[in-house]
Amino acid sequence: MFIWNGISSDDMGVKVISLPPVSLSAENTKEITIEGRDGFLTEFKGYSGETKKVEADYFGDDPYSICSWLRGNGEVTFSNEEGFYYKARISNQIPLEQIIKNQMYNFLIQFRCQPFKYFISGRNKNIINSNGTILNNFGNHKALPIITIYGSGNITININGRAFTLSNLYDSITIASEIEEVLEGKGKLMEGDFPYFDPGKNIISWSGNVSKIEVTPNWRVI
Repeated sequence: MFIWNGISSDDMGVKVISLPPVSLSAENTKEITIEGRDGFLTEFKGYSGETKKVEADYFGDDPYSICSWLRGNGEVTFSNEEGFYYKARISNQIPLEQIIKNQMYNFLIQFRCQPFKYFISGRNKNIINSNGTILNNFGNHKALPIITIYGSGNITININGRAFTLSNLYDSITIASEIEEVLEGKGKLMEGDFPYFDPGKNIISWSGNVSKIEVTPNWRVI
Protein backbone atom coordinates (compact mmCIF):
# COMPACT_ATOMS: atom_id res chain seq x y z
CA MET A 1 0.00 0.00 0.00
CA PHE A 2 1.06 3.59 -0.56
CA ILE A 3 -0.41 6.99 0.26
CA TRP A 4 -0.14 9.83 -2.23
CA ASN A 5 -1.14 13.31 -1.10
CA GLY A 6 -3.20 11.93 1.77
CA ILE A 7 -5.12 9.33 -0.28
CA SER A 8 -4.31 5.63 0.03
CA SER A 9 -4.06 3.18 -2.86
CA ASP A 10 -6.53 0.89 -1.04
CA ASP A 11 -9.19 3.61 -0.96
CA MET A 12 -8.76 4.18 -4.71
CA GLY A 13 -9.09 0.49 -5.57
CA VAL A 14 -5.46 0.21 -6.64
CA LYS A 15 -3.82 -3.10 -5.74
CA VAL A 16 -0.08 -2.81 -5.17
CA ILE A 17 1.94 -5.65 -6.71
CA SER A 18 5.37 -4.41 -5.61
CA LEU A 19 6.83 -1.51 -3.65
CA PRO A 20 10.27 0.04 -4.14
CA PRO A 21 13.06 -1.42 -1.98
CA VAL A 22 14.25 0.57 1.02
CA SER A 23 17.44 2.34 -0.01
CA LEU A 24 19.75 5.22 0.88
CA SER A 25 20.25 8.26 -1.34
CA ALA A 26 23.46 8.30 -3.34
CA GLU A 27 26.08 10.96 -2.75
CA ASN A 28 26.74 13.23 -5.71
CA THR A 29 30.54 13.56 -5.86
CA LYS A 30 33.26 14.66 -8.25
CA GLU A 31 36.78 13.28 -8.33
CA ILE A 32 39.53 15.87 -8.72
CA THR A 33 43.08 14.98 -9.72
CA ILE A 34 45.97 17.32 -9.06
CA GLU A 35 49.05 17.23 -11.24
CA GLY A 36 52.05 15.88 -9.37
CA ARG A 37 49.95 14.41 -6.59
CA ASP A 38 49.03 10.76 -6.15
CA GLY A 39 45.41 9.72 -5.99
CA PHE A 40 42.48 12.10 -6.12
CA LEU A 41 40.37 14.46 -4.05
CA THR A 42 36.61 14.06 -3.69
CA GLU A 43 34.30 17.06 -3.92
CA PHE A 44 30.90 16.50 -2.31
CA LYS A 45 28.06 18.08 -4.28
CA GLY A 46 25.04 16.97 -2.27
CA TYR A 47 22.69 14.01 -2.60
CA SER A 48 20.92 12.71 -5.67
CA GLY A 49 17.20 12.15 -5.95
CA GLU A 50 15.86 8.69 -6.73
CA THR A 51 13.05 7.27 -8.84
CA LYS A 52 10.99 4.82 -6.78
CA LYS A 53 8.72 2.52 -8.79
CA VAL A 54 5.43 0.97 -7.72
CA GLU A 55 3.82 -1.79 -9.77
CA ALA A 56 0.04 -1.87 -9.42
CA ASP A 57 -3.27 -3.21 -10.76
CA TYR A 58 -6.53 -1.28 -10.98
CA PHE A 59 -9.85 -3.10 -10.47
CA GLY A 60 -12.30 -0.21 -10.47
CA ASP A 61 -14.56 1.42 -13.05
CA ASP A 62 -13.33 5.01 -12.80
CA PRO A 63 -9.86 5.16 -14.37
CA TYR A 64 -10.15 8.92 -14.86
CA SER A 65 -10.07 9.43 -11.10
CA ILE A 66 -6.89 7.33 -10.91
CA CYS A 67 -5.16 9.43 -13.55
CA SER A 68 -6.27 12.66 -11.87
CA TRP A 69 -4.95 11.41 -8.54
CA LEU A 70 -1.60 10.03 -9.77
CA ARG A 71 -0.05 13.18 -11.14
CA GLY A 72 1.86 16.28 -10.11
CA ASN A 73 3.86 16.99 -6.96
CA GLY A 74 3.25 16.00 -3.37
CA GLU A 75 4.12 13.59 -0.60
CA VAL A 76 4.24 9.80 -0.76
CA THR A 77 4.35 7.21 2.02
CA PHE A 78 5.15 3.55 1.34
CA SER A 79 3.87 0.84 3.68
CA ASN A 80 7.32 -0.79 3.83
CA GLU A 81 8.75 2.44 5.26
CA GLU A 82 6.22 3.08 7.99
CA GLY A 83 6.56 6.39 9.81
CA PHE A 84 8.25 8.22 6.91
CA TYR A 85 7.27 10.17 3.82
CA TYR A 86 9.06 11.50 0.75
CA LYS A 87 8.62 14.74 -1.14
CA ALA A 88 8.13 13.65 -4.73
CA ARG A 89 6.54 14.12 -8.11
CA ILE A 90 5.06 11.50 -10.41
CA SER A 91 7.35 11.42 -13.43
CA ASN A 92 5.42 9.14 -15.80
CA GLN A 93 1.99 9.30 -17.37
CA ILE A 94 -0.53 6.69 -16.26
CA PRO A 95 -1.71 4.77 -19.41
CA LEU A 96 -5.40 5.71 -19.28
CA GLU A 97 -6.32 4.26 -22.68
CA GLN A 98 -5.06 0.78 -21.80
CA ILE A 99 -6.78 0.85 -18.40
CA ILE A 100 -10.11 1.71 -20.07
CA LYS A 101 -9.67 -0.96 -22.73
CA ASN A 102 -8.71 -3.78 -20.37
CA GLN A 103 -10.71 -2.70 -17.28
CA MET A 104 -7.99 -4.35 -15.20
CA TYR A 105 -4.51 -3.29 -16.09
CA ASN A 106 -1.06 -3.75 -14.61
CA PHE A 107 0.82 -0.44 -14.70
CA LEU A 108 3.84 1.31 -13.24
CA ILE A 109 3.92 4.47 -11.12
CA GLN A 110 7.24 6.30 -10.99
CA PHE A 111 7.78 8.58 -8.00
CA ARG A 112 10.74 10.92 -8.49
CA CYS A 113 11.73 11.42 -4.85
CA GLN A 114 13.87 14.07 -3.24
CA PRO A 115 16.86 12.52 -1.40
CA PHE A 116 15.63 12.96 2.18
CA LYS A 117 12.88 10.96 3.82
CA TYR A 118 10.98 12.72 6.58
CA PHE A 119 9.58 11.50 9.87
CA ILE A 120 5.79 11.84 9.86
CA SER A 121 6.13 12.77 13.55
CA GLY A 122 8.30 15.70 12.45
CA ARG A 123 5.13 17.47 11.29
CA ASN A 124 3.93 17.70 14.88
CA LYS A 125 4.14 21.15 16.42
CA ASN A 126 6.26 21.55 19.55
CA ILE A 127 5.29 24.36 21.96
CA ILE A 128 8.26 25.83 23.82
CA ASN A 129 7.59 27.96 26.88
CA SER A 130 10.83 27.50 28.85
CA ASN A 131 14.15 29.14 28.05
CA GLY A 132 16.77 26.42 27.55
CA THR A 133 14.35 23.76 26.29
CA ILE A 134 15.96 20.72 24.63
CA LEU A 135 14.62 19.15 21.43
CA ASN A 136 16.09 15.83 20.30
CA ASN A 137 16.57 15.25 16.59
CA PHE A 138 16.40 11.49 16.03
CA GLY A 139 17.30 11.86 12.36
CA ASN A 140 20.81 11.54 10.99
CA HIS A 141 20.90 14.88 9.21
CA LYS A 142 20.28 18.49 10.13
CA ALA A 143 16.59 19.43 10.14
CA LEU A 144 15.19 22.62 8.61
CA PRO A 145 12.24 23.69 10.78
CA ILE A 146 9.35 26.11 10.59
CA ILE A 147 9.55 28.30 13.69
CA THR A 148 7.01 30.84 14.96
CA ILE A 149 8.21 33.22 17.68
CA TYR A 150 5.67 35.11 19.79
CA GLY A 151 6.89 38.19 21.60
CA SER A 152 7.78 41.84 21.20
CA GLY A 153 10.75 44.12 20.81
CA ASN A 154 14.29 42.99 20.05
CA ILE A 155 14.86 39.24 20.47
CA THR A 156 17.81 36.89 20.01
CA ILE A 157 17.16 33.17 19.48
CA ASN A 158 20.00 30.70 20.07
CA ILE A 159 20.09 27.05 18.93
CA ASN A 160 23.22 25.14 19.97
CA GLY A 161 25.25 28.33 19.92
CA ARG A 162 23.95 29.61 16.57
CA ALA A 163 22.06 32.87 17.01
CA PHE A 164 19.72 34.96 14.91
CA THR A 165 18.06 38.22 15.92
CA LEU A 166 14.66 39.81 15.40
CA SER A 167 14.23 43.56 15.61
CA ASN A 168 11.06 45.46 16.49
CA LEU A 169 8.91 42.34 16.64
CA TYR A 170 5.22 42.89 17.22
CA ASP A 171 3.06 39.86 18.07
CA SER A 172 4.72 37.04 16.07
CA ILE A 173 6.91 36.04 13.14
CA THR A 174 7.18 32.73 11.24
CA ILE A 175 10.47 31.57 9.73
CA ALA A 176 10.72 28.68 7.23
CA SER A 177 14.29 27.45 7.02
CA GLU A 178 13.93 25.02 4.10
CA ILE A 179 12.80 27.73 1.70
CA GLU A 180 14.73 30.44 3.59
CA GLU A 181 11.79 32.81 3.88
CA VAL A 182 9.95 34.76 6.55
CA LEU A 183 6.39 33.60 5.89
CA GLU A 184 4.47 36.01 8.06
CA GLY A 185 5.00 38.39 10.90
CA LYS A 186 5.45 41.99 11.83
CA GLY A 187 9.16 41.92 12.62
CA LYS A 188 10.98 44.58 10.64
CA LEU A 189 14.29 42.76 10.47
CA MET A 190 15.81 39.30 10.85
CA GLU A 191 19.58 39.06 11.05
CA GLY A 192 21.64 35.86 10.92
CA ASP A 193 21.44 32.53 9.16
CA PHE A 194 18.20 30.59 8.99
CA PRO A 195 18.03 28.15 11.93
CA TYR A 196 18.50 24.39 11.79
CA PHE A 197 18.62 21.49 14.25
CA ASP A 198 21.66 19.24 14.61
CA PRO A 199 21.23 15.46 14.89
CA GLY A 200 20.87 14.68 18.58
CA LYS A 201 20.37 17.30 21.29
CA ASN A 202 19.39 20.88 20.48
CA ILE A 203 19.24 23.55 23.19
CA ILE A 204 16.89 26.44 22.42
CA SER A 205 17.40 29.63 24.41
CA TRP A 206 16.66 33.32 23.94
CA SER A 207 17.03 36.81 25.27
CA GLY A 208 14.29 39.41 25.07
CA ASN A 209 10.53 39.31 25.53
CA VAL A 210 9.42 35.89 24.21
CA SER A 211 6.07 34.46 25.33
CA LYS A 212 6.38 31.16 23.44
CA ILE A 213 7.94 29.47 20.41
CA GLU A 214 6.19 26.98 18.12
CA VAL A 215 8.43 24.57 16.22
CA THR A 216 7.55 22.19 13.39
CA PRO A 217 10.91 20.42 13.24
CA ASN A 218 10.74 18.46 9.95
CA TRP A 219 13.06 15.68 11.20
CA ARG A 220 14.65 13.77 8.33
CA VAL A 221 17.12 11.04 7.40
CA ILE A 222 19.32 10.48 4.39
